Amino acid sequence: MNFFYGSNGSGKTTISKLLANPNNYPSCTVKWKSNNKLKTLVYNEDFVQKYFYNRDVLNGIYTMGEGAKEIEEEIKRKNDEINKINEEILNLTEVKKEKENKELEIDNNFKEICWKKGYNKFQNVFPDFFTGYRNNKNKFKEKILEEYRKRSEGPVPNQNEIMSKYNIIYSNNVQKIGFLPNFNQSNLTNIKILEENQTILQTAIVGKKDINISKIIEKLCNHDWVKQGKEYYDNNFDENRGVYICPFCQQDTSDEFRMQLEEYFDETFTNQMKELENYIDNYKIVTDGIQKYFQEILSKQNQYLEEKIIP
Repeated sequence: MNFFYGSNGSGKTTISKLLANPNNYPSCTVKWKSNNKLKTLVYNEDFVQKYFYNRDVLNGIYTMGEGAKEIEEEIKRKNDEINKINEEILNLTEVKKEKENKELEIDNNFKEICWKKGYNKFQNVFPDFFTGYRNNKNKFKEKILEEYRKRSEGPVPNQNEIMSKYNIIYSNNVQKIGFLPNFNQSNLTNIKILEENQTILQTAIVGKKDINISKIIEKLCNHDWVKQGKEYYDNNFDENRGVYICPFCQQDTSDEFRMQLEEYFDETFTNQMKELENYIDNYKIVTDGIQKYFQEILSKQNQYLEEKIIP
C-alpha cells in the first residue's frame, strides 16, 4: 500500500489527483513497476474537502498514533518482500522468454533440416509421398515427428527397400487380391486348452514305490522300457504250462512277479499315461492346424507377404 501526500501549489497535487482518480485523466497514464498495481491511498486537498467539509457525517480515516512506528516498519518489510518477489518474477520471466526463444530457434532449425533433407531431396524420387505436405514446412515437420513416434525398434530401411515398396503401392498395375484366411477359431480354443491344462507335463509318471519290483525299475531308470516290455510279457503266456515267460530272457516267471508287475503299473499310472497321451494328441491337433493355416496363406502367392518371416 502506498501513501502519497499532496499539497496546493506543487506538482504533487496534480500527480496525487491522477493517482486518486486515474479515470478522470484519460490523456495521462500511470505505469507500475513490473505491472504490479498496488492499492493507493492519496491524502490531498481533495481528500480533505471530501471527508471533512463536504459531508454531514465524517467517515473513519486512518490515524497515526501509538504503534505507528511498528506498523511503518512492518509495511517496509512487506514492501521489501514484495519487491524481492517481483524481482524474482522478472528474472524468471526473462529466463522463460529466453527458453522459449531457444526452443523456437531449435524448432525452426529442425523444420529447415526436415525440409532440406527430406522434401527437397526426395520430392522427385517419391512424389506421391509428399501429397498434402508441399509448401507447408510446419506440417511436413509434424508428420516426420508423428512417424518417428510410431516407428518400432529395428533397422531403418534403406532407399532401395523403400523404393521397392513404393513401386508396389503406387504402381499403375495394382490388382485386387483375395482376403487372407482368418485363423481358425478352433485352433485358438485348442491353444487355450493346452495353456490351461499343463499339469500333466509337470507330473512324474511312475508306478507304486512300496513294492519290491519298484526298486529294480528305479535302478534301471527306464520306466518306459519296462512298460513296453510288459506288453510283450502279457502276450507271452504258455497255455500248456500255465505260466508267463519273460520276453527278454525266456525264463518262466512266478505269479508273485506278475502280481507285482501289475500292481506297479496300477490304475493311477494308467490314467496319468492316458492324460499325457490326450495332451500330446491335442498338441498335434494345434500344430497341424497352425501349419495348415500358414500353408494356405503361402499357397496364394501374395507378393505383399514377406515369406521369410512366416515359419
